[in-house]
Amino acid sequence: AALEALAAHAAPAACARALGSERFDPPSAPRADGAEALGVGAWLDVLCVRARMLLNWARHGPPASICLRALFAPRALVAAICIETARAHAGCAGWAVEDLAVVGQPLPFDAEQLRKPADDGQYVHGLVLVGAHWDRSVGQLAEQPGGAAGGQSQAQLMPVVWLSASPRASAALTAIAPATALAARPTGSAETAHSGAAAVDGRAAGAVRAGADGARYECPIYASAARTLAHLVAAIELPTAERSDVWVLRGVCLLTHEATF
Repeated sequence: AALEALAAHAAPAACARALGSERFDPPSAPRADGAEALGVGAWLDVLCVRARMLLNWARHGPPASICLRALFAPRALVAAICIETARAHAGCAGWAVEDLAVVGQPLPFDAEQLRKPADDGQYVHGLVLVGAHWDRSVGQLAEQPGGAAGGQSQAQLMPVVWLSASPRASAALTAIAPATALAARPTGSAETAHSGAAAVDGRAAGAVRAGADGARYECPIYASAARTLAHLVAAIELPTAERSDVWVLRGVCLLTHEATF
């Protein structure tokens, strides 16, 4: 029975009870971290990542970057960023929580290269891009190696993404990477900070907004490969040289958990 359950990517109730949790049983509602869609191996991997992050946090203080898949409720982090930004601008017109939009900007380096947390917002890592390729050299979405006819979608681990919040009216302006992040770039690196972060204002994913640096694809972030509204964490605009409907038709998205397609 255990082998059959593992083959079906579901844990038997006995295993769940042995681990002190019934989380493998079908829940009455989708979990915030998408755990109900994970197999045993993937769930244990997330559990280890979460434990390791919390242990390092307790020993060494807040991490420079947070792994989204280690969070029980990734959407709560997005809400916290908006709340903290509103508090920092208390009394300023247009900076109420309900007036803020999420801004996301992929940075040209990995979490290991960061020296300290962002002064504004939060660095996150561990996001997986599905259906497209992220070209670090130009900082925009591109065709996957092999083109559109390359068969099954291949997942690509994204670099660090800087999440912050900004008023909806001004969030479409180009965001500049914080100096604290740029200071973490290796000496002599030819990579330069690229523009291309804009806010999510509730419009449908995939909308194009013309800007100084071209079109953008509003890319949803999901906590599960199920890609349902219940698992939607946020959406960030990614620069692209293609029309956004190209990526919409291919189902391009970011996942907090890597999945097999």
